[in-house]
Amino acid sequence: MSVLTLLSLPIGNDQDLSPRGRDHLMKSSFIVAEDTRVMKEFLKRLSLSFEDKTIFSFHDFSTQEQLTSLLKKIQS
Repeated sequence: MSVLTLLSLPIGNDQDLSPRGRDHLMKSSFIVAEDTRVMKEFLKRLSLSFEDKTIFSFHDFSTQEQLTSLLKKIQS
């Protein structure tokens, strides 16, 4: 069974991430982030591996094609 989790990341203090949020990040195979570089650094700081995860960039300037691709991935 797949689960969609929306998680707001802490700004400024990584320790503000709840244990439940950390657990979701550990178990996730697909992560959507505004900036993939920032997300990878965040995961590194938490000592969470991201090599086995797909990190997809999505932000205000994403194209309709990127949105369509993201929605298809979520639906699958």
